Amino acid sequence: DHIHFQYNGMLLGLLLGSLGLLMQGNNVGVDNRWYHFCHLGAAALYAILLNFKHLYLTLAPLYFCYLLMSYCRTEGKGFQLKNFAALASVTALCLLAPWIPFLLQEDPKGQLLQILARLFPFGRGLVHDYWAANVWALYLLANKVVKAASSKLPWIPISHLPEPTPLVCAVLMFVSQIPALIIVASSSSSSRRRSSNVKLIQAVVYCSLCSFMLAWHVHEKAIMTALIPLTLLVFHYDDDDDDDQNKKGYYSHSLLFWQMSLWGLLGLFPLLFRPVELAFKVVSYVTFMVLCILFFNKERFGNFRQLCSLIVGIVIITLEV
Repeated sequence: DHIHFQYNGMLLGLLLGSLGLLMQGNNVGVDNRWYHFCHLGAAALYAILLNFKHLYLTLAPLYFCYLLMSYCRTEGKGFQLKNFAALASVTALCLLAPWIPFLLQEDPKGQLLQILARLFPFGRGLVHDYWAANVWALYLLANKVVKAASSKLPWIPISHLPEPTPLVCAVLMFVSQIPALIIVASSSSSSRRRSSNVKLIQAVVYCSLCSFMLAWHVHEKAIMTALIPLTLLVFHYDDDDDDDQNKKGYYSHSLLFWQMSLWGLLGLFPLLFRPVELAFKVVSYVTFMVLCILFFNKERFGNFRQLCSLIVGIVIITLEV
């Protein structure tokens, strides 16, 4: 989706560019100029990404923890105030510069309030639609069951479930991200640079999934924010590390990618709703999943692959017939 304003290819490209700079900066020494360029460039790209689409704000805690521990705090030297000042300056400049024209208007407060109201339209409801297969879709399904049961059985003490507020969703999402923040903060100063890069991408995928599952009014396309970065780990394998744990990590990443693609891409089917698009979306979807199986280790999928394929086939037929 390179046209729609939600999660289009350009925004995902900015995210990957920022992550690439972080990983590259993690592979060079702290005294290298490239080290400073990569970390500051990654922060700048992420700040630009936020101005393009505020939905990537859910990754802000992760970026803050990682940059604070990997760039502002170096092993053996402690906290580097100079690096912190440079990071804060670059981030603030990229974040605030696009807002200057609005601040120069006759009514800057009114301009900002109108922008914020459009950026955070909480009145649209808890869910965008039921194709964003997250916790709140299940919650609303349970609410429908409770309503139906209470209408038939008057002795049930509740008639409906309380609707979570945007603040509740934000708190739950942040709390769910804490394990990833702790891991990233502890691994960013690790001597094993490649291991730190892997944990960074794992944390990005995990935090994106937390946002998809618990955030307010999530679109089905939000799964791409987790699925695209996961592709960086699909074929990750250390040539100089042949232990069973490393192999297990390789297999788990590929299997996770296959599962997320299987169900996440299926959730995008309603975006192509016209009958003329049926053959295109089904053929491209099936071809992609088959190619994934051919490139990955088939033995690790086992009967699970066959069962999922059968379920998906039934779902597609049910949706389209």
